[in-house]
Amino acid sequence: MAADHTEVPAWARFFTDTDLSAVVGAVHTDLALTVHPRHTRTAIPLLAEAVDDYGDDMTRSRAFSLIRLSINHLLDGDADRGVAVGFRALEAAEPFTSARVRDRIRPLGKRPQQYQSHVGGHELFPRACQHTIAATPTRSSSKQPSLDRHHLELVCEPVGRVMAEGE
Repeated sequence: MAADHTEVPAWARFFTDTDLSAVVGAVHTDLALTVHPRHTRTAIPLLAEAVDDYGDDMTRSRAFSLIRLSINHLLDGDADRGVAVGFRALEAAEPFTSARVRDRIRPLGKRPQQYQSHVGGHELFPRACQHTIAATPTRSSSKQPSLDRHHLELVCEPVGRVMAEGE
């Protein structure tokens, strides 16, 4: 017997086709990062669709999708598009300081070798790192056992300095 999709229960009405595209794109992003970069071919169009379709009431979801879209373009070897989308992602994520946003941005700061020779990449990495630092509470105010601001500054500063010296 086939499922009846004509009536959506009230508890599930919030989950739209746009959300489904974003979730499947997120899964393929994780697969591209951990299994094989070929998964970017599935993730990119799904995430681009989600970014385009999210309304103004879904700015955090759009920011998440932009972050993942940037990562996928970088993994796919398209530094121009990856860096451009990365800047859009940072701009979209700016109003948010939650741990989830910070954790999603962190991989943008961990990929400097992939776009080190790209002009915009020199700026994207430190900005992603800076956003991660700014959104990270000090350990005394955080109840979670995550990296504190001091440790992130130690990680971000030397890499940013090395990239600047390589110019």
